[in-house]
Order: sequence, then structure tokens, then C-alpha cells
Amino acid sequence: NLVPGPDAPPTPAIARLTNPVSMAYSRPGHSGWQHQVEILTPRDFLLDHFVVGLRTARGVDMQGLERVFHLPPGSLRAQLADLLDSWDKRGFVLLPAASTGEHPSSRLALKPAGRALLNPLLLELMEVLDHGGGLAESPESSALPDWPLPD
Repeated sequence: NLVPGPDAPPTPAIARLTNPVSMAYSRPGHSGWQHQVEILTPRDFLLDHFVVGLRTARGVDMQGLERVFHLPPGSLRAQLADLLDSWDKRGFVLLPAASTGEHPSSRLALKPAGRALLNPLLLELMEVLDHGGGLAESPESSALPDWPLPD
């Protein structure tokens, strides 16, 4: 739960657009445009990064997420340390190759065996995010993340 404190300034919402009713496409504002808007909580937005990123061989940029969510460096990996250790012991975690030049703690990627079992692993991740403390209690975390800027 990345929840803002009671004195946090108001910030714009992050939304997901879905088109569950129809696959009809037309210009916005016309009757065929059936998108629904779902306002995401910071917790859901963080989880979405893992849902999408862990499905790829490249994985998730942990340091990038800490910047986006205004978390202290290393705090995300620290909160997930027990979970990541469990995944590693089961042979699911892939560390970046030295040839990439990335620091090993900057990226979290899964081996193909881990990606094949991603949904149960995401449930384990959700449990840690929801009940693991740390991020939810971090005074440095903001109400909503910053959108990443291009490099």
C-alpha cells in the first residue's frame, strides 16, 4: 500500500483505459469509443510494472521504480528480499549478465521457468506488497509516482 499521508498535496490520478464492451474503434467522443476509465492506486500502478515487466526477458528496472515512486535507493529490493531469495532458491530469478554493464541490483528478471509460473509468483508479490510493510510506511513515497522521462 503506497498510501499518501493526510497532509499530502493533491496530485493527478493515473488511469487505465479499457474497452471491455466492444472492439469497435472510432474517434474519441463518438459513440463507438467505449473506453472505460479505471483510476489506479499507486499500489496497483506499481503492481502493473511487475505484471508487464516480469513477462519479458529484460524484466523490471528496480532502481527506475524507486525513482518513479520516490522510494529510497535499495528500499524496494530490501522489502522484497525474502521473496526474491525464495524465487532464486526455486531457480526462477535471472541476474543481469556482467556484459550488460548493469548493476546486479538494478534489474529483476525471471528465467523462462519463472515466467512460465508468473501468475502464482505475482500472487506472492502481491502478498508482500500488501502485508510486508516497508513501502506502505515509507515517508519518502509520494501519493502518486512521477511519469518516467525519456533518457
